[in-house]
Amino acid sequence: MVADGAGTGTGTGTGTDGDGDTGGNRMDLELQIPADNSISASVWSFYVFRKWRSCIKNDQGDIETTILDYFAKIFRSDNPSNFDVSLNAISKRVTLEMNEGLVAEFRAEEVWQALQQMHPTKAPGPDAMLKKEEKEGHIKGVAVSRRAPSVSHLLFADDSIIFCRASVLECEKVMKVLDDYERDSGQKLNKEKTALYFSKNTSTEVQNQIKQRFGAEIVKHHEKYLGLPPLVGRGKRKAFNRIKDQESFLSAQVGRRPSYAWRSILAARDIIKRGSRWCIGNGQKVNIWNDRWIPRPNSSKVLSHRRAQCKEVMVSDLIDIERRCWDAAKVRNILIPHEAEVVLGIPISYRLPDDSVIWAGTSNGKFTVKSAYGIAQNLLEERTTRSDLGSCSSNVKMNAIWKMVWNLECPRKIKHFMWKACKNILPTRNRLKDILWDCKYAKEVWSGTKIKLPVLPEPVNEFLNLVWQIVESCPNVNWVLFAVTAWSLWNNRNTVIHGGQSKGKEGLIKAVVSYVEEIKCEKTPRRRAQSDAAQTWKPPKQGWYKVNTDGAVFKEAGSCGIGVVIRNEKGQIMGALSRRLELPLGALEVEAKAVEEGVQFARDLCLGQIVIESDSLVVVNSLHDLDSTQSSIQKVIEGTKLGLHGFTAWDASHTRRGCNNAAHILARHAKGVHNCDIWVEDTPPMIIDQAQKDVNCMSFGVKEFAEIVSLLILVLILITKLQECIRTLRLGGRQMVADEPGTGTATATATDGDGDTAWRQQNGSRTSDTC
Repeated sequence: MVADGAGTGTGTGTGTDGDGDTGGNRMDLELQIPADNSISASVWSFYVFRKWRSCIKNDQGDIETTILDYFAKIFRSDNPSNFDVSLNAISKRVTLEMNEGLVAEFRAEEVWQALQQMHPTKAPGPDAMLKKEEKEGHIKGVAVSRRAPSVSHLLFADDSIIFCRASVLECEKVMKVLDDYERDSGQKLNKEKTALYFSKNTSTEVQNQIKQRFGAEIVKHHEKYLGLPPLVGRGKRKAFNRIKDQESFLSAQVGRRPSYAWRSILAARDIIKRGSRWCIGNGQKVNIWNDRWIPRPNSSKVLSHRRAQCKEVMVSDLIDIERRCWDAAKVRNILIPHEAEVVLGIPISYRLPDDSVIWAGTSNGKFTVKSAYGIAQNLLEERTTRSDLGSCSSNVKMNAIWKMVWNLECPRKIKHFMWKACKNILPTRNRLKDILWDCKYAKEVWSGTKIKLPVLPEPVNEFLNLVWQIVESCPNVNWVLFAVTAWSLWNNRNTVIHGGQSKGKEGLIKAVVSYVEEIKCEKTPRRRAQSDAAQTWKPPKQGWYKVNTDGAVFKEAGSCGIGVVIRNEKGQIMGALSRRLELPLGALEVEAKAVEEGVQFARDLCLGQIVIESDSLVVVNSLHDLDSTQSSIQKVIEGTKLGLHGFTAWDASHTRRGCNNAAHILARHAKGVHNCDIWVEDTPPMIIDQAQKDVNCMSFGVKEFAEIVSLLILVLILITKLQECIRTLRLGGRQMVADEPGTGTATATATDGDGDTAWRQQNGSRTSDTC
């Protein structure tokens, strides 16, 4: 606002945009200013604002006209008149005979039929033109492999992606197709939204030439289409991480009008919720009272009642950050006793990795369809029980029967037969009772196998009811023999139906008894042959250090012990450790903690190359393959592998208990340790004998082995001499000539039956003569 001066009574206002230029229309305001300045500042400001607003209202018509002209220019048709290029792109399919039928008078049913078939014969779009150019070799699309078909374009609702080689010639062909389509259809290409994307090996010169012809901008990354990246490449996980983080499946909504597929997917959400739980790393993501994180088979949520004065909300509040373990006092204070013991049994890694969601239905935390099916059955049974409380006893009986069937120590085909028979889904036209237990032949077979079916108070038509009666009246029945007998009756019946010969009563009974004995023999555990070779500790390679670890569980004390021994290639002890953990860890968990403790101890000793040796095969395999890790030690293994990054090289191997005695002794010794005992370049008193024994076994392997080999060579020489003597005695003639005592020479001559000399040996040398 600029005023001419006091007393002039005029003023001018000019509007500018953000760049400093004047707006599309200049607005001049004629303002009458009193010469005596008698009007106040607030009244004057209000007066100016009203004048300015009236000018904007008067200018709204011009703004509307500008907007309409802009969009009319984009979408207005140019009234095309030349369709030669589009028509040439259509292949000729109409013959003269067909044309005669087409020019005939139209009927109402023909019009309706034509309307229903518009799509195959509609006017060609840019896709047909691009296909024609590709077929003629003017443009070339892209292919995912050498033998895969090439793709020249992808057309969506109102967006298109066109692929061609980065050459000026092919780009001119594409431009011609788009220009022809614009001219024939009247639609316009929005160049403001058109973008060019080039591969990395395209030169800058070619990119600039194509850019000038298209009049579009060059982009390095395509924008997302429908929320998805159009170009993914090799980094698929990185490309879709944003979508993964955008919305969780567990929190997704059904929506107003969901499709059948989406409703079906969400129907399985309850199974996913029931089967998944948190695996505790640092506890920062897990709520104590609302999330599922307790490693229990039935319920993963905390059952303890939250007290009013309880301040702990997240699981991280229960972890002692300084000692990198559970705060046992807090855990026992807010949780009921048996639940506190379960929580304290979860091992915490020194590295405190992030929490993660695992599948609780399997031991390794990986999802399987089989485990999900079991969880779905449990959910269904719970809902059935709630709807019909009177069937509780029946559900208990059914669970007992299914447990008995699937735990039978027999082949799976017999278990499946029992399940189908109880479900009454065996393929037969006759009633099952006429085959398995009610006919004369079946009764004689049952009697011959020494299984007496119970006397039923009333006829039983279902196999499941028969099993129920046996469970109640004969609790000590041999169920393997029962299942094999029923299966044999069914199998014999099928053999007869398919043209085979039926086994007699005695033959079927012998077959059943023989099959049961065969099953027993297969299930009898075979004793492993004891190895005569002594189990001894083996030293590491030159320049490496071996870290032997072991764990011990003191169940009665509710604690556990860890033993670590580190030695070089000469068997010299570089360090040893015996630690007690006041936690009720299991055997596998304490073995994993012992390995982590050994790795941390080796880092403190500044060792470069280590070999971790443990008698727990599960822990050793987990170090090599994290995907096979048991869920109970997953976070400890993750922390251990993070600690191994600080070494020049590392390896892990499994050993037997006899080769790990030193670490085992220290683990058992931890029962009497207050916290931790550490020895550096010194031998703990309790393993002096074991360490010396291991060193002695090392020396035996070099010197004594050479002596044994020499002795074996001598034995072989003696055997060879003995064989030669035996051959000599078998010959027909014998002659032994001995020299004088002390000369050290001897001659032996053997002759055959004809008197010819066979061979001669003198002074230990052997010569052959002609026989």
